[in-house]
Amino acid sequence: LGRKGGTVRWSTATRMMVAWVLTLPAAALVGALAESVTDLGDWGTAVVAVFLVAASAAIWKLSRREVVDSGNVNDTDAVEPAGVVTTAIAAVTPPPAGTVTEDLTATIPAPAPAPAAPATDPAATV
Repeated sequence: LGRKGGTVRWSTATRMMVAWVLTLPAAALVGALAESVTDLGDWGTAVVAVFLVAASAAIWKLSRREVVDSGNVNDTDAVEPAGVVTTAIAAVTPPPAGTVTEDLTATIPAPAPAPAAPATDPAATV
């Protein structure tokens, strides 16, 4: 939206919101489960460690399916359909273009002179 004519992709915003709503409770559930397994002793700690290493490797492997680099970071192959807000913004007509015929010059007024200090009698200040 920083550029003129920018649009909001509401489907992307919705996906981001759903990701946050699902991620935080899921992280709490996994943390609670890992804590309960580690309470079972040394073998429970080993099970949690093996699970974490395997999960990290699986996430890394999945992330390599489609590598994002400088050549494809801004690909717009997946065009999303216009939503209600995008359609409404597109329906608004801009003001008519034309030239201003009036002279729009501004003048800055000169500062007002400072008031003169009252005259004092030198003999009265002694």
